Amino acid sequence: MPWHCRNRESDKQLDKEKTINYHACMRISHDHLRKGILIESTYLKTFIEVVKTGSFTKAAEKLCVSQSAVSRRIQFLENQYDCSLLDRSDPVLKQTHEGQLLLDKATQILEIEQDLERGLSKIQGGKTLNFICTPTFGTIFLPEIMKNFFRLHPGSANLKFTFAMPGAIRDHMQNCLFELAVIEHCHCFDLPDFETVDLPEDDLVFAISPELNVPIAGTTCEDLFKHTLLACPEECCGRVLLRKNLKAIDRTEAEFLRIVEFDSLELILNSVIAGDGIAYVSRDLLDPYVEDGVLQAVKLPSFVHYRKRTLIVPALTAECDLTRQFADTIVAYFDLPVPCQLQ
Repeated sequence: MPWHCRNRESDKQLDKEKTINYHACMRISHDHLRKGILIESTYLKTFIEVVKTGSFTKAAEKLCVSQSAVSRRIQFLENQYDCSLLDRSDPVLKQTHEGQLLLDKATQILEIEQDLERGLSKIQGGKTLNFICTPTFGTIFLPEIMKNFFRLHPGSANLKFTFAMPGAIRDHMQNCLFELAVIEHCHCFDLPDFETVDLPEDDLVFAISPELNVPIAGTTCEDLFKHTLLACPEECCGRVLLRKNLKAIDRTEAEFLRIVEFDSLELILNSVIAGDGIAYVSRDLLDPYVEDGVLQAVKLPSFVHYRKRTLIVPALTAECDLTRQFADTIVAYFDLPVPCQLQ
């Protein structure tokens, strides 16, 4: 199923789906190798981050997910292996003996995963630019940027595009799996060891169908909480920013009528248009529908609605002509001067 509806009262279905996702992550099938699909070992990465930081809260901030998501992932691993992996007796979490074994093996598994991706890249050969970005950027801007790039460089090589969440993109860039990336992210999001270029910030708004009769002027949280929240997965930057905004005014996501999660911006948008709920999405995505009167855009005065948008260029690939050409095309699309990193 492309989406799932999560009741606040129970996480049983979510746990079941995560169990399925975990085994899918750990299985390297022939199709995965043939198609070059990135194999996510989310639970193992979460456990490693908890051990590194000694805290669910700090690990959640590092991974750009909620603390409850980190807690559920660790609980799943402990249920899976039928043992305690963390010593919770002290304020700083530490791995148990069993946890140390998992830490060692998880590190090996992730190293194998990275070696696999790098090896597949070399085997494929040829001149290919591997570009990764968030679904928001890919949906709104990438088609036009790609058109401009091929118009300016008709004899250029192949392009490979991948969509992922900000935390996963950062990991892949650190492991040198992509030459270039664009992400939308909160201001606290850490981007170490990269050359970065600031792109225009992204403006987030609540997308609402006129059929819901939500007051546009003077909208309050109570007006929004009466409706279903149609949302991307928990690790999505927009979802993280929404939770931060709600926490700042002592409110939570749980106050919405219900939460329906999608893995597709298109499905979210179609559901909002149908009047099935409201969504917190990029204004750039919404503008054509607002202009046509199909949807309305609402801001809450107490919210911080802006998030950063950043072009990431690893120092090792900045000198590549193909990488620089595509980066130049992205910068030119936003009418920005060529930064010193790309000169």
